[in-house]
Amino acid sequence: MPLPSQLTPGMTLTNNDLHDYFKVGNSGGMRKSNTLECLVLICDHSKSLYDDKWDNNGVLHYTGMGSKGKQSLQFAQNKTVANSAANNIPLYLFERFDGKQPYKFHGICELASAPYTAQQFDIDNQMRDVCIFPLRLKSGAPQAFSENEIESSILTKKKLAKKFTNEELAELENEINTTPKLKNKNKNRIRKVKAHERSQLLVEYALRRADGVCQLCDGDAPFSKNNGDPYLEVHHVIWLALGGKDRWYNVVALCPNCHRKMHIVKDKVDIKTLANIATIKLLRK
Repeated sequence: MPLPSQLTPGMTLTNNDLHDYFKVGNSGGMRKSNTLECLVLICDHSKSLYDDKWDNNGVLHYTGMGSKGKQSLQFAQNKTVANSAANNIPLYLFERFDGKQPYKFHGICELASAPYTAQQFDIDNQMRDVCIFPLRLKSGAPQAFSENEIESSILTKKKLAKKFTNEELAELENEINTTPKLKNKNKNRIRKVKAHERSQLLVEYALRRADGVCQLCDGDAPFSKNNGDPYLEVHHVIWLALGGKDRWYNVVALCPNCHRKMHIVKDKVDIKTLANIATIKLLRK
């Protein structure tokens, strides 16, 4: 078996492989190897609503350690990552979308900028402060994943979002956007933001707020899905590609016809109308 330093991007490892390669435990997103003096970072989209996202500059905004309550930069492996530039601990980055698949190795990463604080839900659906680590690969571009793997993650997150009450979802309105703007230092690292990287909690928020009615034409949803939910499509008023935010005040729910209209016609009056509608808050009850 090759040494961890001989791993190449794109290789896939199971939990048992990770243990054998790095001498780490079988659980957790941050796994410290005292034997090899390195840290294994796992971005697993298949298990939780953790909001780990790649931005357009190829930077992964990775949520820190601690599943309940406020996170701290001084806690366990959060401190290791925060001080990684000084302590020379290599950070091996793995990712997966489908829980039935092994983890895919991206490469060794480093902090692209200082850690910052954001708001996310914990395992009890309580909004709390989390530590976000902007991670950039030292070389190469992030690995690609199949659409089937990505779809598996989306379905998991949708099911989790369904369990939130309106009152819990309304906590999204209190989020503070502290994401730093980072310059792209290497065009080869660009990974474009896609629909699967958008918050499924915000999708659920927008659908609950619309309550089965298109927010542009005021018509009922054209049909119901197999589970009985009215079919509407969530739309960003200001597109993410144009700098729009993936936040509650920039999402609406539209019928397929109006959604297509917004992408083709791009009527300024409609955009203004939806921008105003998007600022209406979700009813708590």
